[in-house]
Formats: sequence, structure tokens, C-alpha cells
Amino acid sequence: MSKRRLVQTSVQASSGSSRESGVTYLLQLDELFDIVKAWDAKVRTVLSPEGFWFAPISAQTGEFDPDVTQVGEHRANCFRKDLNDWLTKHSVEYHPPHDFRRGHANYLFDNAKDMNDLEAARENLMQESLTTTERYARQRRNQRKQRILQMSNPEPAVPQVNLQSEIFNKLNSLAQAVEMLRNQ
Repeated sequence: MSKRRLVQTSVQASSGSSRESGVTYLLQLDELFDIVKAWDAKVRTVLSPEGFWFAPISAQTGEFDPDVTQVGEHRANCFRKDLNDWLTKHSVEYHPPHDFRRGHANYLFDNAKDMNDLEAARENLMQESLTTTERYARQRRNQRKQRILQMSNPEPAVPQVNLQSEIFNKLNSLAQAVEMLRNQ
């Protein structure tokens, strides 16, 4: 955690397929990182390394529930339901876990400057295809509305990176380098 990276080990899914292990690097957002670090420290003091993949939380107290000794087939749904119940009780809006993953993807895409940044985002999200990552990082409705409104009142044009041209240029440079090596 101190190196701002999470190592995810290979997981065998119930369907029989397995996900590869990989490393996800955390964003340099200190306020958010401090919250994650505090939660991680709390979880590690309560749960054993051989414990659940999630922290069993009581819907009544919002604290870890030490009475949970086994999990059922629908453990993910139970966790979300208990968390949602507790958040509702305290007037806090519930966000499904994948909303945070999508938010991460959107943040990376919004801040990508070139194709290398997009590839880094894809790898950080542990996705095989950039197409999947692009779909995953779709803009939310209000972001789209804001962009459309900005287009109707354009500011002076800022040069945009044309990713297709950039890819073509890189492939062309690579082909020239290969040709030069063959001629030596």
C-alpha cells in the first residue's frame, strides 16, 4: 500500500475461468489515499489474511461483524445489502463498487494525453482490450451534457491529439526502423 500499488493474485472464478494476477497502481490523490490507507489498516487488524475477500459489516452498527464465520453463495449481494442499509440509515448515498472502478476509468481517460496513457489506463484496469476500457469509461450523462454545451460556445481551439494519426505515425516509424535493421 505504501508504494501506491495493489497486487491482485490470480483468482479462480466459480465459472471455472481464472483471472490473471496483476498490479493496479493507485492515483496520487492524497485525500483519497489517506481514507483508503486508514480503511486498509483497520481491516488488517480485524481480518486474518486467510479471511474473507470483503470485510463483513453489520447493517446495524456499520462495524465489522465478528459473528460472521462463513459466507454463502450470495455473499456479494449480502455485503452490498448490509452496506446499503447502513448508509441509508445514516443518509449517505450508496454507490455500487463498480461505480468507483468506472470513476477511476473516467478519471484516467479524462487525463490521458496520448495513446500510451490510454494503454496504461487499460493495463491498470486489468482489461485485455482498449475497446473494453473505452466502453467501461463511458462518460456519464452530465459530463456529456457539459461537453455538448461547451461545443455550442467554443473557446479558441486547442490542438487535439489525433490518436489515429499518432498510432499510424508510430507504426510507420516502427516499420522504418525494422527496414533499417534489415538493410544493415
